[in-house]
Amino acid sequence: MSIQKEISGWDGKSVTDIEAIYKRYGHQASFSSDLIKCIEQEPQQKAVTWLLKRHLENGTKLKTDQVKKIYAALPKVRLWESKLHILQSMPLM
Repeated sequence: MSIQKEISGWDGKSVTDIEAIYKRYGHQASFSSDLIKCIEQEPQQKAVTWLLKRHLENGTKLKTDQVKKIYAALPKVRLWESKLHILQSMPLM
């Protein structure tokens, strides 16, 4: 199963399930880029921003162009939880 399918299948509530997704995919080199590509997709925003926040909390450093893409996507971030995740991630970016 792909990360996209797993994110789409997440119920939006279970921390255990979203943590399991992170454990399965967080080690992949393309993980940050894969998440950033999906950040504008509203149905996936909550999961994507949560996973990105967790990844940054675990010490991942983003490239400048990745941070710029996140900031450029902000007008399309609709869910309050996603906005909070990004706000909490800003010091880590």
